[in-house]
Amino acid sequence: MNAVLVMRGGARSRAGRRPLLRALPALAWLAAAPARAVAEIGTMREPSGPVLLRVTGRAAGRVTRGQSSASACFDLAMLKALPQDEFETFTPWQDRSQHFKGPSLLTVLCEAGSTAAARSAGAVLARGAAQVEAALPWSDVLEHRPLVAWSVDGSQPSLRQRGPLQLVFPYDSAARLRTPAYRARTVWQLEEIVV
Repeated sequence: MNAVLVMRGGARSRAGRRPLLRALPALAWLAAAPARAVAEIGTMREPSGPVLLRVTGRAAGRVTRGQSSASACFDLAMLKALPQDEFETFTPWQDRSQHFKGPSLLTVLCEAGSTAAARSAGAVLARGAAQVEAALPWSDVLEHRPLVAWSVDGSQPSLRQRGPLQLVFPYDSAARLRTPAYRARTVWQLEEIVV
């Protein structure tokens, strides 16, 4: 809604004041919209099992109910409840093809309420155990849809098997995904996504 103040001879006219006065309730409603969005959009619940993944940083968890505003936490059941993607691909660390299943990183960021912050930042940081980190450009999150894989070849990998979560790309889908740059963006034992 546009409120136009008409100026005549340097002073506000009666006609100019009425549209502005009529617009005040709408302006008040618009000013409260961000608070309503925070209260209404998110529906995340508290994890009931061990937390496997945290999404932290700008905007992470701010639109969730039942969780702190500093992060959005996921247990295995929460990750399994999200829309799932899967692919089979040859991996740089195995001499055979492997089958991965889990939500896409984009899906996890959407659930955490962090997509706008990630888009404006232009990248996200994936952290794994043993201080492993990888910066992922936002374009990779959209174009290549890396998975937060909780299943490898039909079972959940243990810590010794690079689990319980892995951030993996569909390496066979494009030649550039088989380069060292993308191998470096793979994170085993994934624990945190920083927006």
